[in-house]
Amino acid sequence: MRQIRLIIGALVLVSPFAAAMPIHYDESVSGDLVNGLPYDLTKNIGTLGIGANTVTGNLTGPLFADASDEFNFYIADDTRLLNVIFEFSDVVSYSSLTVFIRKIIDPTLPTVEFDEPARIEMGTDSSPVRVFRPVLPLGAGLYQISTPGSFSFSDSDFLNLDYRWRLVVVPVPEPSTLVLLSMGLFGMGLARRKRAVSP
Repeated sequence: MRQIRLIIGALVLVSPFAAAMPIHYDESVSGDLVNGLPYDLTKNIGTLGIGANTVTGNLTGPLFADASDEFNFYIADDTRLLNVIFEFSDVVSYSSLTVFIRKIIDPTLPTVEFDEPARIEMGTDSSPVRVFRPVLPLGAGLYQISTPGSFSFSDSDFLNLDYRWRLVVVPVPEPSTLVLLSMGLFGMGLARRKRAVSP
């Protein structure tokens, strides 16, 4: 009987946090990320899972070329995007990059709720860099991250940037789940106390 109670308790604890596995998208394996205009919604990598989701890519081309890598993703109702971290390879000193995160309200137009930039000074910032702090954590919805080709280099006319995004997602238990969990723990405590009191 005690084993059954332990199994039920474990299931109650684990079930709220059962979710999709993290996404690991690699441009060299899964296909080139969108190289086009902002708000292009053609490259959707899916719904982010609990844990560290990663998107790996490369920007290569002439300086000031109209190049960008963009990808879209969903955050599920019962999760939150807690951290966004940008990692990059060593590039020419005194280079900078401005990246963006957008919340898409209407993908058909598209319209956005916000368009948050983050400037990374690659000559002084060491990789990895935590970005988009003013808008984090983010709740459910459709989002886009853009890595545009708007760079400034002091001593090069060609861009070759390897990068990786880390998107850290955490679960948010529903209020009803917390109530059930509390009741279960309270009931187990009462049963234990009753057993200790009885002769």
